[in-house]
Amino acid sequence: LVDVFGRVHALPLYCGPDGRMGEAARHGLFVGFLSALNHQDSAADWAELRAALREEQRRQQESGAGAGASAESLAEAGQLTMEVWEVERWMVLSNQWQTPCLPTEDQLKWRWVDASGNRHPHLLHRLSRRECAARKAPPLELDTLFHAAGDWVIDKGDGTDDAGWAYAISWRSSTWDATPGLFDVFRKRKWQRVYK
Repeated sequence: LVDVFGRVHALPLYCGPDGRMGEAARHGLFVGFLSALNHQDSAADWAELRAALREEQRRQQESGAGAGASAESLAEAGQLTMEVWEVERWMVLSNQWQTPCLPTEDQLKWRWVDASGNRHPHLLHRLSRRECAARKAPPLELDTLFHAAGDWVIDKGDGTDDAGWAYAISWRSSTWDATPGLFDVFRKRKWQRVYK
């Protein structure tokens, strides 16, 4: 799928052993897109597609047709991991980290951004920029096709401190470090949530 910004999104659908989607799933996909076109907020109803995909998967598992696929790949079918970056700026006057607020940081003022530093496309639309920035956990949600399979988790590891933050001189820096340097006024951390 291609969104209005020209970004391409893979649609993780479960297919049969021949690589084709069944008729019921294709019809469910059509009905879902049609419901989005007819809804005043462009919200899609994916219930028919979800039911068709579950039925196709159940039939294949019962018939043994999915024997070539690993249990892990079947478990991940129809699973999506959403990622969002939380960003903060060091404010010298207040001597603390806070949501970016300078005039040149337009998209970063949302606090919750995509990997490019733009307002994350799945931020709750009913929230203002100030309300989003005040949230301590990502205020994001997918449409009705997917449901959260767990809580938001901060990605911690090499290159981050104990809280998952990485530091740099600007958002567009090519290097980010686990500890802030003298001129590092930006920090970011990645949050992830699995949806099924």
